[in-house]
Amino acid sequence: MLSRMMALSAGIALVAFLHSLPPILYALALLPLSMLLATRYQTLVLLPWLLAGLCWGVAYGQHRLNSQLPPSLEGRPLLVEGKVSGLPVTRSGYEQPLQRFELQLTAPMCETVSGQCHSNVNKLRLSWYHPRPPLPGQHWRFTIKAKQPRGMANPGGFDYRAWLLQQGMGATGYVLANGDNRLLFDNAWGIDRWRWQLSRYLDKQLATAKHRALLKALLIADKSEISGDQWQRFANTGTTHLMVISGLHIGLVAGLGYGVGFIVALLLGARATARWAAIAAIVAALVYALAAGLSLPTQRALVMISVLMLALLFRRQLALHTGLWLALTLCLVLDPLAVISLSFWLSFTAVAAILFCASGRLGYRPRLSNWYQPQYWVFIGMLPVMAFGLGHISLLAPLANLVLVPLFSVAIVPLNLLALLSSFLSASLSSLLWQIADQLLVYAMNWLDALVTTLTGFNAVLPIANPHWGIKLLFLFGIVIVLLPKGLPLRWLALPLLLLPLKPTPTINEGDLVLTALDVGQGLAVIVQTRDHVLVYDVGPRFGDDFNTAEAVVIPFLKHQGIRRIDRLVISHGDNDHAGAWPHLAEQFPIGKLQFGEALPERFDGATSPCQRGAQWHWNRIRLEYLHPAENDHYRSANNRSCVLKITAGKHRFLLPGDIEAMVENTLINQQPEMLAATVLLAPHHGSHSSSSWPFIKRVAPEYVIFSSGYRNRFHHPAEVVVNRYRALGSKTLSTAEGGAIRISVINGQLQQPVQHRSSYRKYWQLGAP
Repeated sequence: MLSRMMALSAGIALVAFLHSLPPILYALALLPLSMLLATRYQTLVLLPWLLAGLCWGVAYGQHRLNSQLPPSLEGRPLLVEGKVSGLPVTRSGYEQPLQRFELQLTAPMCETVSGQCHSNVNKLRLSWYHPRPPLPGQHWRFTIKAKQPRGMANPGGFDYRAWLLQQGMGATGYVLANGDNRLLFDNAWGIDRWRWQLSRYLDKQLATAKHRALLKALLIADKSEISGDQWQRFANTGTTHLMVISGLHIGLVAGLGYGVGFIVALLLGARATARWAAIAAIVAALVYALAAGLSLPTQRALVMISVLMLALLFRRQLALHTGLWLALTLCLVLDPLAVISLSFWLSFTAVAAILFCASGRLGYRPRLSNWYQPQYWVFIGMLPVMAFGLGHISLLAPLANLVLVPLFSVAIVPLNLLALLSSFLSASLSSLLWQIADQLLVYAMNWLDALVTTLTGFNAVLPIANPHWGIKLLFLFGIVIVLLPKGLPLRWLALPLLLLPLKPTPTINEGDLVLTALDVGQGLAVIVQTRDHVLVYDVGPRFGDDFNTAEAVVIPFLKHQGIRRIDRLVISHGDNDHAGAWPHLAEQFPIGKLQFGEALPERFDGATSPCQRGAQWHWNRIRLEYLHPAENDHYRSANNRSCVLKITAGKHRFLLPGDIEAMVENTLINQQPEMLAATVLLAPHHGSHSSSSWPFIKRVAPEYVIFSSGYRNRFHHPAEVVVNRYRALGSKTLSTAEGGAIRISVINGQLQQPVQHRSSYRKYWQLGAP
């Protein structure tokens, strides 16, 4: 039984790591043959189960791909009808609030021009500038423009595209203001509507609470009010799992339900009290998971708890490790894409670590004095997931969780739930309980702040390399040795194995250069690395208080590379798509010097100076110099005041011209023609019509041209005529919009083949993608 579940799970999981989906007919054709072979050869008995898992994974994948918006419909007005699901989120917009919500389609989407309808897409993620959000359960008709699920793809960053795929989103888009948008009817019954009403109720009850956002998140998984700074604090301290409804909270509520059910059954004199307690545990976990919107992590926790409780309910002898594998198999059957989710691995490795350490040890008895042991086991057990999934290990995590896990488990979460239940009976009691829970959250946040402040000078986040499989296996072997009983000899051998993946800042030799054009959508952010120095050229945009590419892209990339300091930050000019996010970068990263093409309104406490033509400096045999602007230049356009930076590494030259237009291009040709030749050019102004004039292109004559622009952006960058100009000259064109971040290196004087970081969506099932 166990081996068959393992084979089935392996077959399902294997599909997620294929570069393209094989035709399902091949797998189905091999299935009967494998069953025949299994009856004759005992060694092949697991092959049918492996192929069965493969068939299910492929069928699931084909269904997900078929439910994507066809490329031919991107950017066209579409008429859609559907039901609002989930909890809509309101954000600050330019003129009026921006509403973001999910729409479950109830009718085929139709083109407004041709009237042709398409029924493959089932679920959309939409934005709408409107003063009031659509309510969950309401059925609307909208006129929209949409595109296939996409997201920024950068090393170390969140893969939004893969997340959309896992959530079943067929497209993302926005509602047209002048379209045929109207409410069809309102169905006030449903889980999401109940959650929305409960959210409004909690807003009133928690109006004076300092940590209202966290209390709401712990009750109904409404995370919309948690700020970016708070998320960053939780990520740095390894406590994100405590702040939202996760497996830990579902397990805690199930335990409380089991205890209450057992006591009630005992008081009522019922027989088989354990059975009634198991039913109560399942019901409690189910209700709490529904309150969280049945998100994928809560679904996995619910499956794991249900397996354990059903075994108890039907009095089946189920070994704990067998129950774990059964839960894992069920989770993969329900969601074959779970393996691309980090939370999936965190959940099962945490439980596996506890079972491995607490089961089968002679004389082991859990004691109150050993309450810290499970946390130690979980931290050690999850090290591989954090190291190779997140790219770093937070040494603050065990210290933070040592206090916060029991505080949340014993006090905050139970008090929060009791306050909600009692609010319908006694307002004064619920108010008191929420005050206590809120004050405990204050103590919890103070503890996190104290840890961060105390260990500010200590390297509390260890960057991890992405080693080959041999190093990973040795690291896993070291984890197993650490988790073995203390009495076993030679456990000290685990230490060198655990140190294998640790890395300092990526090794770059003297004279070598690594340039990375990050994918920041419609904007620009470039990281230049030499052996001992780092330069950041532009940081990308900021959109209100909710999103900026410094926190979403640049900082995660820098941490992924093991970079802890920026020697020079260059902001080419003040436009939002280049400079909007730089204050957020300056808040979280030490910066040696800030230089700019035009004065910036935000204050910087360090050294600053404008870019000036002729200024140059050397880093590790790499020469960097400004070609523009000159001190006496006065341009009406901010674009033409952009810093033009030239980088020379041996015989190879990189030219970063910002958003200069044809006027400045001509000036550079007239004043410094010999300085413009470059091996790699960052296309001026994202490939706009106003730049990349033919004389400029001929003078630069780049081997590679990088276009940094957003997919299907409203400016239509890069212009087709501009791309054709470069190609006519023989230049190879690369675009962040077509894949993700682009890295070009000079190693030992040789220009390396450019490498483009791909979204997981392209790794999983995108036919023909490398």
